[in-house]
Amino acid sequence: MIDFAGITEVRLSHGSHASAAEGMCFMEMVAWFNGEEHSDKPACACPVLGGYGITLNDNMQADVRDRLLKPMVPLIAGTRGTLDDQIRRAEFLAMWSINKIVPIALRLVGLDRHAIACEAATRLSVIRI
Repeated sequence: MIDFAGITEVRLSHGSHASAAEGMCFMEMVAWFNGEEHSDKPACACPVLGGYGITLNDNMQADVRDRLLKPMVPLIAGTRGTLDDQIRRAEFLAMWSINKIVPIALRLVGLDRHAIACEAATRLSVIRI
């Protein structure tokens, strides 16, 4: 298997690019890996995972982006799936965010009780705003 993190000829960069010669973001590298035309919305990838990948790509520092996202490139290619697959992935990412990310933000503003409730949530339907 190719060690994508070790590929130094191509560095992932912020934003989309007109061509691979200009640079590649995470999803553009997925398109390249799968042999597709240059695009940040490759046909081979799940749009939910692609959107999440783009957000990560555009908010990471360059050294972290290459180290953490490059190895994910081959894992995202081929994930298109069905609409049901996309819905399940979106629900998983939303629930993960509620359990892991939201509590961090709530604790920063002193809402520890709410943070604990988010960590304990098991379904999106029980979340009340």
